[in-house]
Amino acid sequence: QMLTKKAADNLDRNDQVFIAFLGLVGTTLEEMAKLDKFEPMIAKLEGVSTRISREIFTYWSQNKNLKVQFRLDAGRSGDPAPYNSGNILRTRLENTIHEVSVSLDDRSTGFVWFFSFLVLFSQIKKMYGDNVILLLDEPGTSLHAKAQEDLLRYFKEKLIPHHQVLYTTHSPFMVPADNLLAARTVEDVVKRDKQGNIEEVLGT
Repeated sequence: QMLTKKAADNLDRNDQVFIAFLGLVGTTLEEMAKLDKFEPMIAKLEGVSTRISREIFTYWSQNKNLKVQFRLDAGRSGDPAPYNSGNILRTRLENTIHEVSVSLDDRSTGFVWFFSFLVLFSQIKKMYGDNVILLLDEPGTSLHAKAQEDLLRYFKEKLIPHHQVLYTTHSPFMVPADNLLAARTVEDVVKRDKQGNIEEVLGT
């Protein structure tokens, strides 16, 4: 179904993140569709799992005992469309201490955002190299303070050496403590009279 959508140039944002993810791990939608033998399929998926786990958990310090799992299963008739037919690639997070896994969708909104951001940017980097300026509106709002620290570390180590990065934030945890002079406050300045009435809007 996704190959059909791609041919019709009808991919939505989630599809584009998924295709970017396949690029990150060194495969394509077309290659995944051709996996019709068990052993090559398992080898490919395990290689993908290892590579993406290393990439993500280098910058996700909240829980180092997680591993990304990928499974290619036949769609089940009881599942909601479009996951009820064809081959379905499922993303799961395994807790290696408790030896249980959950769907990526059942992880926190913050983790899913972090996962998606790293995957999507890796493909932007592959397409455009260093010729990219990043303008981010409130990145990491779904992340708690420690995870925002991880995001800043990713910015510092992976992005800032190669790109100009500008972002807005209301979070004090997204202001780099080791580089306070990089921050600018933004204020809508309005001149008022003694009664509080607006005399002049001076701008931002």
